Amino acid sequence: MAAVSVIVPVYEKKEYLERCVKSVQGVCAGEAEILCIDDGSTDGSRELLYAMQKQDTRIRVIENHENKGAAYSRNRGIAYAEGKYLLFLDADDYLEKGALDACLHRLEETGADGCFLNLCEGPSGEPSIKGSYEGVYSGPGLMERFAGNDESFLYACGAAWRTDYIRGNRLLFQDLKIGEGGLFILEALQKAGRVAFCREAVYRYEVNETSVNRKKEAMAYAAAGQAKQIAYMLCQLGAGEEDRETVAFLAWYLKKHIGGIQNLKGLEEAGADRLFSGSERFLFDLIRGVYSGDMLALPQEEEALIRKAGRVYLYGAGYETLPALRCCNRLGAEVVKIFVSSKEGNPDTVYGFRICEFGREIPVDKEIPFLITAHKKHHGEIRERLLQAGVRYILNGR
Repeated sequence: MAAVSVIVPVYEKKEYLERCVKSVQGVCAGEAEILCIDDGSTDGSRELLYAMQKQDTRIRVIENHENKGAAYSRNRGIAYAEGKYLLFLDADDYLEKGALDACLHRLEETGADGCFLNLCEGPSGEPSIKGSYEGVYSGPGLMERFAGNDESFLYACGAAWRTDYIRGNRLLFQDLKIGEGGLFILEALQKAGRVAFCREAVYRYEVNETSVNRKKEAMAYAAAGQAKQIAYMLCQLGAGEEDRETVAFLAWYLKKHIGGIQNLKGLEEAGADRLFSGSERFLFDLIRGVYSGDMLALPQEEEALIRKAGRVYLYGAGYETLPALRCCNRLGAEVVKIFVSSKEGNPDTVYGFRICEFGREIPVDKEIPFLITAHKKHHGEIRERLLQAGVRYILNGR
């Protein structure tokens, strides 16, 4: 038996494949099998996989006869895996030297069902999990701690698992474009008796033009995936004697992703009716009703600025847009236009407003303030753009 089966779904990733596979070959020599599931690639990925397989018997190539998606490919990997542990690795990502060894050592010394890694974007990105988690926790207990510290942990590639634990609990990926990994992690955590974290295990992920979260429909796919995760966790309430961990997670997650709940158009575009069972849909509709009045709460001086100006631009077309529109309506201010840094990956319109690309399409009136409604991770870049343009802005820090 191999120590670990590394499952790599592959679709049109030829230019990244060698880096990905070599990162596994280098960190766990002789103890890993690398299951590469080609998902109907036409760019030469399949041929490259077979060429690498000839050079290294640890590489096993499995073919899908047609493009089925990452969820289907990972599920095939789970079925074929012969290793004691499982790790999911995307074809355009790679592991740092020593990452897999450190993770396997942590699993062995703790006897855990699963062990979380640190995901970092690119060669110098910030870690996804910033806190210190040196103990061994129950799955729900670690989920509660992660949520309480606002950690980013809902990624399929963010944890390694015992193979018999995954199979014994019949854990599989659901057919979602975005969010299937987070749902898998939630299901795994809900059932896990022992889970650990390994700070030394660093997984480097890349965002590139072929990533599904860069496509125009990404907002709709993300909304559907988040809604599915919420529905699953709602169904867990009452499943055990103590719901504290589940309630704490839901309180954090609902606040963080309230826009996904309100983005009805996006959910419909992503086929939400197909994704939800009757009971899930009922619970989801209840939550949507409870939170439908959500709006931004700005400091008094910033609300006064918006009231005085009477007109405002929004910068950002994501989940904060609807609460911002409601806030401006409450303050009696007209939303003139909605801007984004790039129309790549954004819809053409949102809530009846045509999306404009800042600095290219329409000159701005410097007397009208901007309300930044984009994700926090983009605030620094946006502020710099607005400062260079010499316009006022209001930072939504929710």
